Amino acid sequence: MKVRLIVCLLFTFSFISYSQTEYHFLVHFRFKKSSLDLSNPNEFLSEKSILIKSIQNAAIDSSDLPLNTNFINAIKEQNQVLEAKSKWFNAIVISNLDSNLKGIESFDFIRSVEYLGQRGLNKKTNNKLKYGVSENQNKLTNVNFLHNLGYTGDGVSIAVIDAGFKNANTILFFNSLFIENRILGNYDFVNNRLVNYNGHSHGTSVLSTMAANSDKSYIGSAPNSNYILLVSEDVNQENLIEEFHFIEALEYADSFGVDIINSSLGYSTFDTFELSHAKDELTGDSAYISKACNFASKKGMLIITSAGNYGASAWKNISFPADADSVVTVGSVNELNKYSEFSSNGIPIYNGLIKPNLCSMGESIAFVNGNGQTQLGNGTSFSAPQITGLFACLKQAFPNKNNWELKKALEESASNFNTPDSLIGFGVPDAEKAYWILNKQSDLKEPEQLIFPNPTSYSVMIINKNNISAVKLFNLEGRLVYENYPNSTVFKINVSFLSTGVFILKTISNKKELVQKIMIY
Repeated sequence: MKVRLIVCLLFTFSFISYSQTEYHFLVHFRFKKSSLDLSNPNEFLSEKSILIKSIQNAAIDSSDLPLNTNFINAIKEQNQVLEAKSKWFNAIVISNLDSNLKGIESFDFIRSVEYLGQRGLNKKTNNKLKYGVSENQNKLTNVNFLHNLGYTGDGVSIAVIDAGFKNANTILFFNSLFIENRILGNYDFVNNRLVNYNGHSHGTSVLSTMAANSDKSYIGSAPNSNYILLVSEDVNQENLIEEFHFIEALEYADSFGVDIINSSLGYSTFDTFELSHAKDELTGDSAYISKACNFASKKGMLIITSAGNYGASAWKNISFPADADSVVTVGSVNELNKYSEFSSNGIPIYNGLIKPNLCSMGESIAFVNGNGQTQLGNGTSFSAPQITGLFACLKQAFPNKNNWELKKALEESASNFNTPDSLIGFGVPDAEKAYWILNKQSDLKEPEQLIFPNPTSYSVMIINKNNISAVKLFNLEGRLVYENYPNSTVFKINVSFLSTGVFILKTISNKKELVQKIMIY
């Protein structure tokens, strides 16, 4: 069944000049299809609400039932951002950047869609979120651009493999994770038990750069993602067996259907020196841990790991599994996008691959420690999860893009893309550029004027680059049936008084006449 508004079948493109404009639409549902029973209002109303309605003789009806979450989720999956919702009107407000409603026009649970206008977005001044001490690191990758569009990692699952998650279950910055049941699982493979939240704090700090969510204090790069917390690192010693605990964690994550793995761990030298890795093993597929990451990648997971902090040490280069072919290896820069001297170097000639792949802020970066306090620190342990969160937001925005496509877009968007090297790789990615690369905006020619919905039964919206000085509507016999002189870039025509058929729309803007067909049914 076709939706009443049925957005213009030709209106499926996006365009750069409106990239900073957010379009709003009111979506009315046909029904609620709720499993809740009106005869048992305690299921969806408070006792006080029921009492008030009883005293005031106000009926409890279907308007009191909550919205159907399946309907909402189906719309969100079509790259629409949920802005507001109303159970009384059985409707939601959605937004997007390109006026593109393709994907929802065939949903039979939608009764109608109404255009609510637009607002400009300015990434420098119009951040919806207040990041507090994490502002600089989020601005460097421009992940706030995606956040402003509503892409905060919602629905994307991230497994964090680390050394421990001290007090993560009680720290206020993580409250939403536990209240909303977004910790999907946890396990400590070193001690063969569930995570007890009394161990090392390194994983807590790593997690915070992605998952922390406290307005005006600290917001991570993917505050609405789902997380799985896994311990594979034995902090009391450094043994080869830890790599196999890491492999166990990868397999555990795979069983959960995890989208992304974040690891801020790396291995080179062990307590039993003869078992230590040699530099000639940095081939991408020699160490078991690197082989396992490549295996995990083939299973569909995206692996992101820190480059390591050996840049100023005798080892100097990346460690394992940062060398793995399929891994996105992340180095560190400061807030001025300058290479951090501690960040591990890649291998100049390395099977034709660039390592590290990307960089993010890992110098004087803000994170939450195991005591629930924010502090500044250094390390690629914190630059890697910044990129992990960025991937999660992009994955939410483009659920049908594969990992290779997302990785390629971020590399192409990065500051050093044309001159990659072994210090910062392709450089720091730009979330906004990557977004438009994935939208293929650069291949599109900006249209002079947009009209939607088309076909329509009640109204049509006109959006022009310039002020519209005149609007005229003719039938196929050439008779003028409507005219107006709006002097505006956006104008709405009520066509409900017209009969079914095809009409010719003529608009004049900037002394230029445009002619388009409109079908009314």
